[in-house]
Amino acid sequence: MILFLLISKLKLDVGENFITTVVPNMFRETLRVNDLNLDHNYIEAIGPRSFAAVEPRRLYLGSNRIDSVHDEAFAGAEANLELIDLEGNILNSISPAFGNLKRLR
Repeated sequence: MILFLLISKLKLDVGENFITTVVPNMFRETLRVNDLNLDHNYIEAIGPRSFAAVEPRRLYLGSNRIDSVHDEAFAGAEANLELIDLEGNILNSISPAFGNLKRLR
């Protein structure tokens, strides 16, 4: 039980790793994190259920190439998400996906 508690409070930093795609259940429910950092990669779009497996509280997606966010991009993670950093991307519109994030500040 102690190990689970430690794993559930991690910050996963995979910034600057040339990641181009975030696929559904990319992390296959291997851990839960408070912070997921995907800054400074080459991500162009956020697909459905991309973060359901890790359920982050804070999601850092700044300085990518994101131009679209699927309507169900945050499905499965909406109960926990409090912050999403999308600074430095090329979004032209706001996806309905953000409407389901009740804890977003």
